[in-house]
Amino acid sequence: EKIAGGFLMEPVTLVVSIIVALASIVIYFLISGRRSARGDKLLLFGPMGGGKTCLFLQLRYGKSHPTFTSMQKTSARCTFHREQRGTSASPRSVVLVDAPGSGSLRSQLLAEASSAAVLACVLDATELQSQCKEAAGMIFDVLTQDSVQHRSPPLLIVANKTDLTNAASIMMAKQQLEGEVHKVRLARTTMQDTSGRGKRTSFINNASAGPFSFDQIESHVELVSCSATKPNLDSFMDAVHKYIR
Repeated sequence: EKIAGGFLMEPVTLVVSIIVALASIVIYFLISGRRSARGDKLLLFGPMGGGKTCLFLQLRYGKSHPTFTSMQKTSARCTFHREQRGTSASPRSVVLVDAPGSGSLRSQLLAEASSAAVLACVLDATELQSQCKEAAGMIFDVLTQDSVQHRSPPLLIVANKTDLTNAASIMMAKQQLEGEVHKVRLARTTMQDTSGRGKRTSFINNASAGPFSFDQIESHVELVSCSATKPNLDSFMDAVHKYIR
């Protein structure tokens, strides 16, 4: 049956076209929601003594303060300003969260990680071995959460105190941390196999995937060097500005 400018579509063809169009729209928004900005929460976590609370205070107040071990999370909304390439970049309004570093308070970290736009693991580069050993369990627990795996927020590995002569390099921190995460994965997956229970399989909790590497997880991973006691945090701010719009 003809109409002005063409022909009427067959009913079946019309229905199929509509279904295909709707499916394409749904897939687009699912992918966009997974990979685009996911909010404005910047979560600082890591071992006690790594410098995350000092970094939190530097970001919030622009200067360092004496710190102490906290048993509760600390949060504040801050506006980040950053000068880039000689021009003033758009300010970022960020919800800054400092999660407790104690292993007994891991539930607070995991609760905050489920909705974080950016994850930042802060390590003391002058105490690399002990810091990486403790941080590895935190990173494994965070990255194996279903909510985190679904959203794949970026992960910043922040090496603090890199201005000191006895500090390890950021690449050394990455290699050490990957080795420790691999050990945690082997231990955790063995326990899951024994109990018969486990989280859904992904690269990070799949021991048969070989040595663990940050290059092989879905989240974007960036390495950042800084000194939390000093106001110049350009490399850290640059990384945050990429992901929080």
